[in-house]
Amino acid sequence: MLYLDSDSKFPADRTGDCGDSLVRASILKLCGRGSTFSILEYEIKPGWLVRHPKQEPWNNRFNLTRDQLMCAIAALVKYGHHDAVKRIFYARMKQCFFTQSWQRDYPGTWKKPWPHIMRGGDAKDEGKLRLFDFADPLWPNHISCLILGGRVYLAYPFLIIGYIFHFVFMAFHSVEKEQNQMLCECFCLGTKKIFNKLKPRWILGSLNYWQSKDEIEYHLMLMECFLEGRRKLKRGQIG
Repeated sequence: MLYLDSDSKFPADRTGDCGDSLVRASILKLCGRGSTFSILEYEIKPGWLVRHPKQEPWNNRFNLTRDQLMCAIAALVKYGHHDAVKRIFYARMKQCFFTQSWQRDYPGTWKKPWPHIMRGGDAKDEGKLRLFDFADPLWPNHISCLILGGRVYLAYPFLIIGYIFHFVFMAFHSVEKEQNQMLCECFCLGTKKIFNKLKPRWILGSLNYWQSKDEIEYHLMLMECFLEGRRKLKRGQIG
């Protein structure tokens, strides 16, 4: 089932929480769905995205993680929003290619790269010791998605390094967890067919992930988007 937020506009989970709204919205757009919104509505300032435009704390521009970003890049590329991707590229470059995840969801809960007691964030983390915490880094393969998607032509030589990292990440990619980020990365870098051949069991990982959330429709949409995987499943090549 597909769930929406309280405004019946942006995607949410079955409880109405919008922490992964951008991921869901990106998959919908990537697969040609989601007519009630634009991914550009998640861009609250040039090159800065949020998990959800309104719901707190997901409208905090300092808690967007790498998986959210990569899904958004794929959706923006799908609809030709190359200028938006270029804005994101330069915004991340100014922050040494770290993502926007500088805080632990709630405003003011800055991550610290040294031992500290967590305060003011999620209740389940309150008072716990964290030895190290920092924003997600963007690896060369992720940066390459921004370069290609944003048509940053002067940076194209960097793609040689980016594709090497991409294939290494792909080779060691686990098919047991959620597949959204890797699928979107492959979409951006044009390696969907290679991924389907190398990791055909990604379908089961995706199925288990979305089935556990009672949102199997997202898995089915990804299957339609990645047709090679769909054909293999039909032929019974995936056990």
